[in-house]
Amino acid sequence: MKIVPIKEWFRKWRNFRGSIYYDDRKSWLTKKVKAFLLSLFRFILLVGVGYVIISPLIGIVARSFYSNTDHYNPLVLVLPQEPTLIRYMTAIDHMQYYLTMPLTILYTAVLTFIQVMICSLVGYGFARFNFPLKKILFALVVVMIVMPLHTIALPLFITFREFNPLGIISLIFGKPANLMGTPIPILIMTIFGCGLSSGIYIYIFNQFFRGLPMTRSV
Repeated sequence: MKIVPIKEWFRKWRNFRGSIYYDDRKSWLTKKVKAFLLSLFRFILLVGVGYVIISPLIGIVARSFYSNTDHYNPLVLVLPQEPTLIRYMTAIDHMQYYLTMPLTILYTAVLTFIQVMICSLVGYGFARFNFPLKKILFALVVVMIVMPLHTIALPLFITFREFNPLGIISLIFGKPANLMGTPIPILIMTIFGCGLSSGIYIYIFNQFFRGLPMTRSV
């Protein structure tokens, strides 16, 4: 095997560094490193956000299997030392689970369908049409997103405890209607697009429809 002298090796290296192939190789390697670091950052960000979102759910599911001893044991964090199903059995016995669960699924499905329909229509209207007070109304939608829930909890409670729009209820029944403890308040808020999460859904639909190209019929 022929041994290349060190001076000859350095001379070839300097020639290679001055050639176009070195610049292309360096540019390719730089792009690969940047792409890898960007992918790594995205992965870490997604894992962190996913953990923040999922960790409360993991804690709730894990604590549902805790025994009374596990609840007071500071060494138990996620996995119980004495797992038990007593809480599930108690819920099934006292909450009429086999009747409550289908009704809950039906109630949630109906609200989800209404929420999607109403919010998509409102978002489409904001994205495609110009009408008076459009900017002010959309600003109110943004306010719905950023407004904390506890600031409107009391007004909502008073409104639905003495529900009497334009005095119609008092005119018909003689007194305001108390809707608390019924599913009617959340249905009313969902139908009129002012539910607790309607603002963010309207905003998402608005941005989605604004990103679609406008088509004109010939």
